[in-house]
Amino acid sequence: MSDLERLIDLFGQDAVVQSVHQALRADQAHVHVTGLAGSGKAFVLSGLVLNSCGPWLILAPDKEAAAYLYNTLGDLLPDAEILFIPDSFKRPGLYEEMVPSQVMERTEAVNKLYQNGLVGYLKASVIAVTYPEAMVESVISPASVARQQIQIKKGEDLAVDGLLSLLIDVGFTRVDFVYEPGQFSIRGGIIDIFSFGNEWPYRIELFDDEVESIRNFDPLTQLSQRNLSLINIIPNVQTHFTSEEYIPIMEALPAETHVWLQEPLMLIDKYQDTFERLAAISIIDIDPEQPALQRMIREKQYTPTHQFLSGINRQRWVSEGDTHDFFKASQTITFQMKSQRSFNKNFPLLIEDLKKHTAEGRTNYLFMSNARQVERFYAIFEDLGARVQFVPILKSIHEGFVDTHTKVVCYTDHQIFERFHSYQLRKGFTKDQALNVR
Repeated sequence: MSDLERLIDLFGQDAVVQSVHQALRADQAHVHVTGLAGSGKAFVLSGLVLNSCGPWLILAPDKEAAAYLYNTLGDLLPDAEILFIPDSFKRPGLYEEMVPSQVMERTEAVNKLYQNGLVGYLKASVIAVTYPEAMVESVISPASVARQQIQIKKGEDLAVDGLLSLLIDVGFTRVDFVYEPGQFSIRGGIIDIFSFGNEWPYRIELFDDEVESIRNFDPLTQLSQRNLSLINIIPNVQTHFTSEEYIPIMEALPAETHVWLQEPLMLIDKYQDTFERLAAISIIDIDPEQPALQRMIREKQYTPTHQFLSGINRQRWVSEGDTHDFFKASQTITFQMKSQRSFNKNFPLLIEDLKKHTAEGRTNYLFMSNARQVERFYAIFEDLGARVQFVPILKSIHEGFVDTHTKVVCYTDHQIFERFHSYQLRKGFTKDQALNVR
Protein backbone atom coordinates (compact mmCIF):
# COMPACT_ATOMS: atom_id res chain seq x y z
CA MET A 1 0.00 0.00 0.00
CA SER A 2 1.39 3.42 -0.97
CA ASP A 3 1.65 6.39 1.39
CA LEU A 4 -1.27 8.06 -0.38
CA GLU A 5 -3.42 4.92 -0.08
CA ARG A 6 -2.62 4.73 3.64
CA LEU A 7 -3.61 8.38 4.03
CA ILE A 8 -6.93 7.87 2.22
CA ASP A 9 -7.52 4.74 4.31
CA LEU A 10 -6.95 6.84 7.45
CA PHE A 11 -9.77 9.16 6.40
CA GLY A 12 -11.93 6.15 5.54
CA GLN A 13 -11.53 4.89 9.11
CA ASP A 14 -11.87 8.31 10.75
CA ALA A 15 -14.75 8.43 13.25
CA VAL A 16 -16.11 11.75 11.92
CA VAL A 17 -16.12 10.50 8.31
CA GLN A 18 -17.78 7.30 9.53
CA SER A 19 -20.47 9.36 11.25
CA VAL A 20 -21.24 11.14 7.93
CA HIS A 21 -21.45 7.76 6.24
CA GLN A 22 -23.82 6.42 8.87
CA ALA A 23 -26.01 9.53 8.70
CA LEU A 24 -26.32 9.16 4.92
CA ARG A 25 -27.65 5.62 5.21
CA ALA A 26 -31.02 6.92 6.39
CA ASP A 27 -33.77 7.55 3.84
CA GLN A 28 -33.91 11.18 2.70
CA ALA A 29 -30.79 11.88 4.78
CA HIS A 30 -29.89 15.59 4.86
CA VAL A 31 -26.59 16.35 6.60
CA HIS A 32 -24.77 19.63 7.21
CA VAL A 33 -21.01 19.56 7.79
CA THR A 34 -18.83 22.29 9.28
CA GLY A 35 -15.14 22.74 10.04
CA LEU A 36 -13.70 21.69 6.65
CA ALA A 37 -10.73 23.60 5.22
CA GLY A 38 -8.47 23.59 2.15
CA SER A 39 -8.69 20.36 0.18
CA GLY A 40 -10.04 18.55 3.25
CA LYS A 41 -13.38 18.03 1.51
CA ALA A 42 -11.68 15.94 -1.19
CA PHE A 43 -10.11 13.69 1.46
CA VAL A 44 -13.43 13.30 3.28
CA LEU A 45 -15.12 12.36 -0.02
CA SER A 46 -12.30 9.90 -0.73
CA GLY A 47 -12.86 8.32 2.68
CA LEU A 48 -16.60 8.07 2.01
CA VAL A 49 -15.94 6.43 -1.38
CA LEU A 50 -13.63 3.97 0.38
CA ASN A 51 -16.62 3.07 2.58
CA SER A 52 -18.73 2.43 -0.56
CA CYS A 53 -20.73 5.62 -0.01
CA GLY A 54 -21.79 6.99 -3.39
CA PRO A 55 -22.10 7.64 -6.27
CA TRP A 56 -21.75 11.41 -5.85
CA LEU A 57 -22.76 14.60 -7.61
CA ILE A 58 -20.66 17.51 -6.28
CA LEU A 59 -22.02 21.02 -6.80
CA ALA A 60 -19.35 23.72 -6.50
CA PRO A 61 -20.26 27.43 -6.59
CA ASP A 62 -18.39 28.15 -9.85
CA LYS A 63 -16.44 26.49 -12.66
CA GLU A 64 -13.01 27.22 -11.20
CA ALA A 65 -13.84 25.69 -7.81
CA ALA A 66 -15.38 22.67 -9.58
CA ALA A 67 -12.29 22.22 -11.78
CA TYR A 68 -9.85 22.33 -8.87
CA LEU A 69 -11.92 19.80 -6.92
CA TYR A 70 -12.17 17.59 -10.03
CA ASN A 71 -8.37 17.60 -10.40
CA THR A 72 -7.74 16.93 -6.71
CA LEU A 73 -10.18 14.01 -6.60
CA GLY A 74 -8.61 12.59 -9.77
CA ASP A 75 -5.18 12.56 -8.08
CA LEU A 76 -6.48 11.11 -4.80
CA LEU A 77 -8.67 8.41 -6.40
CA PRO A 78 -6.89 7.21 -9.58
CA ASP A 79 -9.05 4.08 -9.77
CA ALA A 80 -12.37 5.92 -9.43
CA GLU A 81 -14.50 7.33 -12.25
CA ILE A 82 -14.18 11.10 -11.79
CA LEU A 83 -16.42 13.02 -14.22
CA PHE A 84 -16.72 16.71 -15.02
CA ILE A 85 -20.02 18.18 -16.22
CA PRO A 86 -19.29 21.53 -17.94
CA ASP A 87 -21.75 24.07 -19.27
CA SER A 88 -22.10 24.22 -23.07
CA PHE A 89 -20.54 27.65 -23.60
CA LYS A 90 -17.11 29.09 -24.24
CA ARG A 91 -17.43 31.17 -21.06
CA PRO A 92 -19.91 30.30 -18.29
CA GLY A 93 -22.82 32.72 -18.17
CA LEU A 94 -22.04 34.33 -21.55
CA TYR A 95 -24.48 32.87 -24.05
CA GLU A 96 -22.69 33.69 -27.30
CA GLU A 97 -20.96 30.55 -28.55
CA MET A 98 -21.67 26.90 -27.77
CA VAL A 99 -18.72 24.50 -27.70
CA PRO A 100 -19.72 21.14 -29.25
CA SER A 101 -17.03 19.20 -27.35
CA GLN A 102 -18.41 20.48 -24.02
CA VAL A 103 -21.97 19.59 -25.07
CA MET A 104 -20.76 16.06 -25.74
CA GLU A 105 -18.76 15.89 -22.51
CA ARG A 106 -21.94 16.81 -20.59
CA THR A 107 -23.89 14.06 -22.35
CA GLU A 108 -21.14 11.50 -21.81
CA ALA A 109 -20.77 12.27 -18.07
CA VAL A 110 -24.52 12.19 -17.34
CA ASN A 111 -24.84 9.01 -19.40
CA LYS A 112 -22.10 7.31 -17.33
CA LEU A 113 -23.89 8.26 -14.10
CA TYR A 114 -27.14 6.89 -15.49
CA GLN A 115 -25.51 3.65 -16.70
CA ASN A 116 -24.00 3.20 -13.24
CA GLY A 117 -27.54 2.83 -11.89
CA LEU A 118 -28.40 0.10 -14.42
CA VAL A 119 -25.61 -2.40 -13.95
CA GLY A 120 -27.35 -4.32 -11.18
CA TYR A 121 -25.07 -2.93 -8.48
CA LEU A 122 -24.07 0.68 -8.00
CA LYS A 123 -20.40 1.61 -8.00
CA ALA A 124 -19.73 4.10 -5.22
CA SER A 125 -16.49 5.16 -6.91
CA VAL A 126 -18.27 7.36 -9.47
CA ILE A 127 -18.08 11.10 -8.77
CA ALA A 128 -19.37 13.88 -11.03
CA VAL A 129 -18.31 17.47 -10.32
CA THR A 130 -20.22 20.46 -11.71
CA TYR A 131 -21.48 24.01 -11.01
CA PRO A 132 -24.74 26.05 -11.31
CA GLU A 133 -24.35 27.27 -14.93
CA ALA A 134 -23.93 23.66 -16.05
CA MET A 135 -26.87 22.39 -13.97
CA VAL A 136 -29.33 24.88 -15.47
CA GLU A 137 -29.06 23.36 -18.96
CA SER A 138 -31.14 20.29 -19.79
CA VAL A 139 -29.48 17.16 -21.17
CA ILE A 140 -30.53 14.42 -23.54
CA SER A 141 -32.28 11.67 -21.62
CA PRO A 142 -29.68 8.94 -21.02
CA ALA A 143 -32.37 6.37 -21.86
CA SER A 144 -32.71 7.98 -25.31
CA VAL A 145 -28.93 7.99 -25.79
CA ALA A 146 -28.72 4.33 -24.72
CA ARG A 147 -31.35 3.33 -27.29
CA GLN A 148 -29.40 4.87 -30.15
CA GLN A 149 -25.76 4.41 -29.20
CA ILE A 150 -23.64 1.79 -30.98
CA GLN A 151 -21.75 -0.61 -28.71
CA ILE A 152 -18.59 -2.38 -29.90
CA LYS A 153 -16.85 -4.97 -27.75
CA LYS A 154 -13.45 -6.59 -28.08
CA GLY A 155 -13.66 -10.28 -29.00
CA GLU A 156 -17.12 -10.05 -30.58
CA ASP A 157 -18.00 -10.26 -34.27
CA LEU A 158 -18.66 -7.00 -36.12
CA ALA A 159 -20.45 -6.72 -39.47
CA VAL A 160 -18.70 -3.85 -41.27
CA ASP A 161 -21.53 -3.15 -43.72
CA GLY A 162 -24.05 -3.00 -40.89
CA LEU A 163 -21.79 -0.70 -38.86
CA LEU A 164 -21.35 1.62 -41.85
CA SER A 165 -25.12 1.91 -42.26
CA LEU A 166 -25.64 2.55 -38.51
CA LEU A 167 -22.98 5.26 -38.39
CA ILE A 168 -24.54 7.13 -41.29
CA ASP A 169 -27.97 6.81 -39.66
CA VAL A 170 -26.77 8.53 -36.46
CA GLY A 171 -25.11 11.43 -38.27
CA PHE A 172 -21.54 10.32 -39.07
CA THR A 173 -19.69 11.13 -42.31
CA ARG A 174 -17.25 8.81 -44.08
CA VAL A 175 -13.80 10.34 -44.80
CA ASP A 176 -10.32 9.10 -45.74
CA PHE A 177 -8.80 10.08 -42.38
CA VAL A 178 -10.72 11.19 -39.27
CA TYR A 179 -9.82 14.57 -37.79
CA GLU A 180 -12.97 15.82 -36.02
CA PRO A 181 -16.02 14.38 -34.20
CA GLY A 182 -18.68 12.85 -36.44
CA GLN A 183 -16.29 11.19 -38.91
CA PHE A 184 -15.31 7.59 -39.62
CA SER A 185 -13.02 5.81 -42.08
CA ILE A 186 -12.65 2.20 -43.15
CA ARG A 187 -9.37 0.90 -44.57
CA GLY A 188 -9.34 -2.87 -44.92
CA GLY A 189 -9.56 -4.35 -41.42
CA ILE A 190 -9.05 -1.01 -39.68
CA ILE A 191 -12.02 1.19 -38.71
CA ASP A 192 -11.42 4.67 -37.27
CA ILE A 193 -14.37 6.40 -35.58
CA PHE A 194 -14.30 9.89 -34.05
CA SER A 195 -17.32 9.65 -31.77
CA PHE A 196 -19.36 12.73 -30.90
CA GLY A 197 -18.98 11.85 -27.23
CA ASN A 198 -15.29 11.12 -26.97
CA GLU A 199 -12.08 13.04 -26.40
CA TRP A 200 -10.04 11.07 -28.95
CA PRO A 201 -11.04 8.90 -31.92
CA TYR A 202 -11.22 5.12 -31.69
CA ARG A 203 -9.25 2.67 -33.83
CA ILE A 204 -10.85 -0.77 -34.21
CA GLU A 205 -8.78 -3.59 -35.74
CA LEU A 206 -10.54 -6.67 -37.10
CA PHE A 207 -9.32 -10.21 -37.63
CA ASP A 208 -11.81 -11.46 -40.22
CA ASP A 209 -15.09 -10.37 -38.55
CA GLU A 210 -13.81 -10.42 -34.95
CA VAL A 211 -12.84 -7.25 -33.08
CA GLU A 212 -9.19 -7.94 -32.26
CA SER A 213 -8.36 -4.63 -30.56
CA ILE A 214 -9.85 -1.24 -29.68
CA ARG A 215 -7.81 1.78 -28.70
CA ASN A 216 -7.83 5.58 -28.60
CA PHE A 217 -5.33 7.33 -30.83
CA ASP A 218 -4.02 10.80 -31.60
CA PRO A 219 -5.00 11.75 -35.19
CA LEU A 220 -1.99 14.06 -35.47
CA THR A 221 0.68 11.46 -34.62
CA GLN A 222 -1.40 8.28 -35.15
CA LEU A 223 0.03 7.04 -31.82
CA SER A 224 -2.18 4.98 -29.51
CA GLN A 225 -3.38 6.51 -26.22
CA ARG A 226 -4.79 3.46 -24.40
CA ASN A 227 -6.37 0.07 -25.06
CA LEU A 228 -10.08 -0.46 -24.46
CA SER A 229 -12.35 -3.49 -24.19
CA LEU A 230 -15.72 -1.81 -24.78
CA ILE A 231 -16.83 1.45 -26.43
CA ASN A 232 -20.16 3.20 -26.96
CA ILE A 233 -20.55 5.41 -30.03
CA ILE A 234 -22.90 8.30 -29.23
CA PRO A 235 -24.99 10.07 -31.93
CA ASN A 236 -24.75 13.82 -32.53
CA VAL A 237 -26.74 15.18 -29.58
CA GLN A 238 -27.07 18.65 -31.13
CA THR A 239 -29.03 17.41 -34.14
CA HIS A 240 -30.17 13.85 -33.60
CA PHE A 241 -32.66 14.14 -30.70
CA THR A 242 -36.07 15.76 -30.32
CA SER A 243 -36.98 18.45 -27.78
CA GLU A 244 -39.07 15.90 -25.82
CA GLU A 245 -35.90 13.91 -25.12
CA TYR A 246 -34.29 16.72 -23.09
CA ILE A 247 -34.64 16.44 -19.31
CA PRO A 248 -33.19 18.19 -16.19
CA ILE A 249 -29.88 16.72 -15.04
CA MET A 250 -31.35 15.78 -11.66
CA GLU A 251 -33.89 13.52 -13.38
CA ALA A 252 -31.08 11.65 -15.14
CA LEU A 253 -29.31 10.62 -11.93
CA PRO A 254 -29.72 7.20 -10.28
CA ALA A 255 -32.00 7.46 -7.24
CA GLU A 256 -29.09 6.35 -5.00
CA THR A 257 -26.87 9.31 -5.99
CA HIS A 258 -25.64 11.44 -3.08
CA VAL A 259 -25.34 15.19 -3.62
CA TRP A 260 -22.68 17.42 -2.01
CA LEU A 261 -23.65 21.11 -1.90
CA GLN A 262 -20.80 23.56 -1.43
CA GLU A 263 -22.09 26.96 -0.25
CA PRO A 264 -25.85 26.35 -0.86
CA LEU A 265 -26.75 30.05 -0.57
CA MET A 266 -24.29 30.98 -3.31
CA LEU A 267 -25.37 27.99 -5.44
CA ILE A 268 -29.04 28.99 -5.41
CA ASP A 269 -28.31 32.66 -6.15
CA LYS A 270 -26.03 31.74 -9.05
CA TYR A 271 -28.53 29.21 -10.41
CA GLN A 272 -31.45 31.67 -10.26
CA ASP A 273 -29.40 34.40 -11.95
CA THR A 274 -28.36 32.00 -14.74
CA PHE A 275 -31.94 30.84 -15.28
CA GLU A 276 -33.26 34.40 -15.46
CA ARG A 277 -30.63 35.45 -18.01
CA LEU A 278 -31.36 32.42 -20.20
CA ALA A 279 -35.12 33.06 -20.02
CA ALA A 280 -34.57 36.71 -21.03
CA ILE A 281 -32.70 35.88 -24.27
CA SER A 282 -34.68 36.45 -27.46
CA ILE A 283 -34.21 34.35 -30.60
CA ILE A 284 -33.66 37.48 -32.69
CA ASP A 285 -30.60 38.37 -30.59
CA ILE A 286 -28.81 35.09 -31.36
CA ASP A 287 -26.20 34.75 -34.10
CA PRO A 288 -27.80 32.81 -37.03
CA GLU A 289 -24.60 30.76 -37.20
CA GLN A 290 -25.42 29.33 -33.78
CA PRO A 291 -28.38 27.01 -34.61
CA ALA A 292 -27.82 24.86 -31.50
CA LEU A 293 -28.10 27.94 -29.28
CA GLN A 294 -31.20 29.10 -31.17
CA ARG A 295 -32.78 25.70 -30.62
CA MET A 296 -31.88 25.72 -26.92
CA ILE A 297 -33.60 29.08 -26.38
CA ARG A 298 -36.57 28.31 -28.63
CA GLU A 299 -37.27 24.97 -26.92
CA LYS A 300 -36.42 26.27 -23.43
CA GLN A 301 -33.85 23.58 -22.75
CA TYR A 302 -33.16 24.80 -19.24
CA THR A 303 -34.58 23.95 -15.83
CA PRO A 304 -36.47 26.37 -13.49
CA THR A 305 -34.92 26.90 -10.07
CA HIS A 306 -37.79 25.34 -8.10
CA GLN A 307 -37.55 22.15 -10.17
CA PHE A 308 -33.78 21.99 -9.61
CA LEU A 309 -34.15 22.44 -5.85
CA SER A 310 -36.92 19.85 -5.57
CA GLY A 311 -34.73 17.39 -7.47
CA ILE A 312 -31.91 17.86 -4.95
CA ASN A 313 -34.17 17.46 -1.95
CA ARG A 314 -35.29 14.06 -3.28
CA GLN A 315 -31.71 12.82 -2.93
CA ARG A 316 -29.52 12.22 0.09
CA TRP A 317 -27.37 15.34 0.41
CA VAL A 318 -24.54 16.91 2.36
CA SER A 319 -24.32 20.71 2.61
CA GLU A 320 -21.19 22.66 3.46
CA GLY A 321 -20.88 26.37 4.17
CA ASP A 322 -23.63 28.99 4.44
CA THR A 323 -27.02 27.33 4.79
CA HIS A 324 -30.29 28.14 3.02
CA ASP A 325 -33.83 27.81 4.36
CA PHE A 326 -34.69 25.41 1.53
CA PHE A 327 -31.99 22.94 2.62
CA LYS A 328 -32.84 21.98 6.18
CA ALA A 329 -30.41 19.45 7.60
CA SER A 330 -31.52 16.77 10.01
CA GLN A 331 -28.04 16.52 11.49
CA THR A 332 -24.86 18.63 11.75
CA ILE A 333 -21.42 17.00 11.88
CA THR A 334 -18.31 19.00 12.72
CA PHE A 335 -14.76 18.45 11.44
CA GLN A 336 -11.65 19.98 13.01
CA MET A 337 -9.67 21.38 10.09
CA LYS A 338 -7.91 24.65 9.36
CA SER A 339 -6.18 25.95 6.24
CA GLN A 340 -2.44 25.66 5.60
CA ARG A 341 -0.71 28.77 6.84
CA SER A 342 1.05 31.12 4.41
CA PHE A 343 4.84 30.70 4.23
CA ASN A 344 5.75 32.98 1.30
CA LYS A 345 8.96 30.98 0.65
CA ASN A 346 10.03 31.45 4.28
CA PHE A 347 11.69 28.07 4.87
CA PRO A 348 12.75 28.66 8.50
CA LEU A 349 9.03 29.28 9.20
CA LEU A 350 8.13 26.06 7.31
CA ILE A 351 10.73 24.10 9.30
CA GLU A 352 9.33 25.50 12.55
CA ASP A 353 5.81 24.51 11.47
CA LEU A 354 6.87 20.96 10.51
CA LYS A 355 8.65 20.45 13.83
CA LYS A 356 5.70 21.85 15.78
CA HIS A 357 3.23 19.42 14.17
CA THR A 358 5.62 16.48 14.67
CA ALA A 359 5.98 17.36 18.37
CA GLU A 360 2.17 17.44 18.67
CA GLY A 361 1.92 13.91 17.26
CA ARG A 362 0.78 14.81 13.74
CA THR A 363 2.08 13.33 10.49
CA ASN A 364 3.28 15.83 7.86
CA TYR A 365 2.47 15.08 4.22
CA LEU A 366 4.02 17.23 1.51
CA PHE A 367 2.19 17.05 -1.82
CA MET A 368 4.43 17.82 -4.79
CA SER A 369 3.90 17.96 -8.52
CA ASN A 370 7.06 16.04 -9.52
CA ALA A 371 10.07 14.14 -8.21
CA ARG A 372 12.40 17.07 -8.81
CA GLN A 373 10.49 19.05 -6.20
CA VAL A 374 11.15 16.29 -3.64
CA GLU A 375 14.89 16.60 -4.24
CA ARG A 376 14.60 20.38 -4.00
CA PHE A 377 12.97 20.23 -0.56
CA TYR A 378 15.52 17.74 0.77
CA ALA A 379 18.33 19.99 -0.50
CA ILE A 380 16.79 23.08 1.15
CA PHE A 381 16.37 21.32 4.49
CA GLU A 382 19.93 19.97 4.31
CA ASP A 383 21.35 23.43 3.51
CA LEU A 384 19.52 24.88 6.51
CA GLY A 385 20.67 21.99 8.74
CA ALA A 386 17.09 21.10 9.56
CA ARG A 387 15.99 17.66 10.67
CA VAL A 388 12.31 17.53 9.83
CA GLN A 389 9.91 14.65 9.37
CA PHE A 390 7.54 14.55 6.42
CA VAL A 391 6.11 12.09 3.90
CA PRO A 392 6.53 13.22 0.26
CA ILE A 393 3.63 12.41 -2.08
CA LEU A 394 3.94 12.93 -5.83
CA LYS A 395 0.40 14.16 -6.38
CA SER A 396 -1.19 17.59 -6.55
CA ILE A 397 -3.92 18.89 -4.28
CA HIS A 398 -5.25 22.42 -4.57
CA GLU A 399 -4.96 23.60 -0.96
CA GLY A 400 -3.17 22.34 2.12
CA PHE A 401 -4.86 21.87 5.50
CA VAL A 402 -4.39 20.71 9.09
CA ASP A 403 -6.81 18.10 10.47
CA THR A 404 -6.68 17.97 14.24
CA HIS A 405 -8.87 14.88 14.48
CA THR A 406 -6.89 12.55 12.18
CA LYS A 407 -3.59 14.20 13.23
CA VAL A 408 -2.72 14.84 9.59
CA VAL A 409 -1.07 17.93 8.05
CA CYS A 410 -1.12 18.24 4.25
CA TYR A 411 1.16 20.85 2.65
CA THR A 412 1.30 21.80 -1.03
CA ASP A 413 4.49 22.83 -2.80
CA HIS A 414 2.79 25.54 -4.88
CA GLN A 415 1.45 27.28 -1.76
CA ILE A 416 4.83 27.11 -0.02
CA PHE A 417 6.52 28.70 -3.06
CA GLU A 418 3.58 31.13 -3.62
CA ARG A 419 3.21 29.72 -7.15
CA PHE A 420 -0.03 29.79 -9.15
CA HIS A 421 -1.67 26.37 -9.30
CA SER A 422 -3.56 25.81 -12.54
CA TYR A 423 -6.26 23.22 -13.14
CA GLN A 424 -6.53 20.93 -16.15
CA LEU A 425 -9.77 20.10 -17.94
CA ARG A 426 -10.30 17.86 -20.91
CA LYS A 427 -9.20 19.53 -24.14
CA GLY A 428 -9.10 16.65 -26.58
CA PHE A 429 -8.31 17.35 -30.18
CA THR A 430 -8.34 21.08 -30.97
CA LYS A 431 -9.59 22.83 -34.12
CA ASP A 432 -6.03 23.84 -35.03
CA GLN A 433 -4.81 20.25 -34.78
CA ALA A 434 -7.80 19.12 -36.87
CA LEU A 435 -6.83 21.63 -39.57
CA ASN A 436 -3.27 20.25 -39.60
CA VAL A 437 -4.52 16.71 -40.17
CA ARG A 438 -7.00 17.95 -42.75
